[in-house]
Amino acid sequence: MNQHDHTPIDDLLVKHLLRETSSAENRVVEEWLAETPANRHYYQQLQLIWEKSLHLTPSTLIESAGDEEKAWQTLRQKFHTPSRPKPVIPLPWAAAAAAAILLPILFLTFFGWPGQENTQVLSSNNIILRDTLPDGTTITLNTHSTLTHSRKFKHRNVELQGEAFFQVAADRDRPFQLAANGISITVLGTAFNVRTDSATTDITVETGRIRVTNRHGAIELGAGESLTLGPDDSRPQKHPSPTVLHHYFHPRVFECHDTPLGQLTDALQEAYGVHILIADPVLRQQKLNVSFHDESLDRILSVLTETLNLTSTRKGDSIILNK
Repeated sequence: MNQHDHTPIDDLLVKHLLRETSSAENRVVEEWLAETPANRHYYQQLQLIWEKSLHLTPSTLIESAGDEEKAWQTLRQKFHTPSRPKPVIPLPWAAAAAAAILLPILFLTFFGWPGQENTQVLSSNNIILRDTLPDGTTITLNTHSTLTHSRKFKHRNVELQGEAFFQVAADRDRPFQLAANGISITVLGTAFNVRTDSATTDITVETGRIRVTNRHGAIELGAGESLTLGPDDSRPQKHPSPTVLHHYFHPRVFECHDTPLGQLTDALQEAYGVHILIADPVLRQQKLNVSFHDESLDRILSVLTETLNLTSTRKGDSIILNK
C-alpha cells in the first residue's frame, strides 16, 4: 500500500483499533501487517495517535473534525491526489467518525505540512550508535536499528524498530512514550532495553518503572523484571529477569545468574557476529553463574570450555561447542 493514499485498508485499521472487526477482517489486517515492515510502522503510527486521542477533550475532537477538509486539501496539494477518496468498506458510525478525525491527523503527524521537516530519524546501520535526545535521554541503538522522533520533541514520543537501550531523563510532567510493534511504553525516568523483530518484542527494566500497553491491557514493570510479547499475545505477563544479557551490545557485558548456556551463546552470537552451535539440547540448558565485561570472544569461550568441560571447534564463522 502506498501510505500517501487513503484506501479501504485505512478504514479497516481504524475499525481494528476500535475492536469492531470480524474474524475474517482480523485475518486481513494480520496478513497486511505481515507483508512489509513499512505496513507495521504505519499501523504503529495510527495506534499511537489513537491512544493519544483517548485523552482529548470533546471540544478538541470537534475542532479536529472541523479541520478535516483543510487537512485533506493540504494532503492533496502535497501528494497531488485529484480528490478526497471515499471509504469503500461500510463502517459503524464510531469507526467512521474515528477515521474522519484520526486519518488526517495521522498523515499530518507522520508526513508533516508541506515544506516542513518534522521528523528526525536515527539509523545505526552497521554500527552501534549512541546519542542524546533533546530532553537529555540517552540512547544506544544496536546495529540495524532505527529510532524516529519529532525534531522539537515537545511530547517525548519515539518509535523504535530493532533494539535500543534507553536511559530516560526524568520529567513527571512529560512522560516518555515509546511505540514498537504495536506496543506502547510509558516512562517517567528509568533505564530499560527494548528489542523487536517481526514476531516478538522483548523488554527488560534495569532501573525505575515503566508501563507497557498493548491492545489487550497494560502492566507495570520494575527493576529486574521483563516480558516477551508476540503479535497474538493477550494481556502482558511479566517475569523476573535475574540475567543481565541486554548489555551485550553497549558495551559487551554478560552477567549470568543461573543462566542457561543457550541464552548466553545467543547473546554472544549477536555481540560478536558469529554462529555458535550447541548440538546437545541438554547442554543448552546447562546453568551458568559467571560475568564477562567487555572481554574477547576467545577469552569467553576459554572460560566456558574450562568451566563446563567442553570442546570448542571453529569452522569458518561457526563455533561448535560439545562435550
